[in-house]
Amino acid sequence: MIRNKLYYQISGLLEKNQFFIKADFRIELHGSGLQRTVVSIIYKHEPKYEFQIHIPDSAGIDGEYTFNGKVSPGNISSTENFSVKGEANLLGNINSWVNCVWEELSTQPFLRTAKKIEDHIEAVCSKYACPDTEYFTPEETEDLKLHLDRLEIDFREELQEELIDKKFEERKRMDRLSREMEYLKATLNSLKKSSWLHLFSSTSYSLLG
Repeated sequence: MIRNKLYYQISGLLEKNQFFIKADFRIELHGSGLQRTVVSIIYKHEPKYEFQIHIPDSAGIDGEYTFNGKVSPGNISSTENFSVKGEANLLGNINSWVNCVWEELSTQPFLRTAKKIEDHIEAVCSKYACPDTEYFTPEETEDLKLHLDRLEIDFREELQEELIDKKFEERKRMDRLSREMEYLKATLNSLKKSSWLHLFSSTSYSLLG
């Protein structure tokens, strides 16, 4: 069974985190008898975010305990396995996981907006990928201007999420966004469809960063 010492170390770490309060998490204990105890630290508001630890029965020949487990989210993947030696390293891993949870939560609005922009870019490119004529018709030009207006709104929303508390940088990128969108509109009648679509795609993905 897990000792009270380790339990309170984990609780203290969660309590000291700058992004959360201890009440955001729950600690569950599983297993009994000869089975290894499994400790799960779960983010209450999104239970898929979990840090699971298998408590070893005994230390190694060097006197250190090796902890194995599974974590979601991980540093790179949504779910990762881990193995660390020593209580200090285990606590360090838990702290890293809590920070990963915060990163996931704080970037979700940005990711949703970015995905919407990507879908819009692909929809425009797909719609005009097989041009009937070399240049856009007046009707197509007006339709594309509407697409660009909607895309600019989405980009502004994405930039505001990404650059919160960086007002000077936000203004610079907003100004660039306006210039690029005006240029795309201005070249609708002067560039061939294939050239404009290439310019539109490269410019849009460049703005998306």
